[in-house]
Amino acid sequence: MTVEKLNINDDINSAESDALVESEDNSDDQVKQKNSLVTNNLSVYFSKRPAIIDISVKIKKNSVTAVIGPSGCGKSTFLRSLNMMHEMTPSAKVFGEIYINGESIMNFNMVDLRKKVGMVFQKPNPFPTMSIFDNVVAGFKLDGSGRKTI
Repeated sequence: MTVEKLNINDDINSAESDALVESEDNSDDQVKQKNSLVTNNLSVYFSKRPAIIDISVKIKKNSVTAVIGPSGCGKSTFLRSLNMMHEMTPSAKVFGEIYINGESIMNFNMVDLRKKVGMVFQKPNPFPTMSIFDNVVAGFKLDGSGRKTI
């Protein structure tokens, strides 16, 4: 097993970020099973403008990983692509493969995927048609967990 330094270049503002990735000489199936997240040639475009291009990353199970880089380099775009949030943006096009715990995210329905891949936003992002209370308890209601009366 070797540890390689992967340079992620963003073509929009030519910012450069560094990430550590582990590479192993294993079959694709073994790599997917040993890693909680695998992306192969992930690219995201808005209209015809590239946001991230050709990102291939493997993140081992039970590890903590930070995605660090300057503003505008594609960090949020990468994270949003992991739980298919770009599907709601008409001008967004996502190419490549994303595997969560060895399974393609295309095999999940969005609700089940978002139970596995959480997002924490920098700014509050409530559903505009719901009260603050309903926004807070929405996850519990959707999951069916928690107290029956809130």
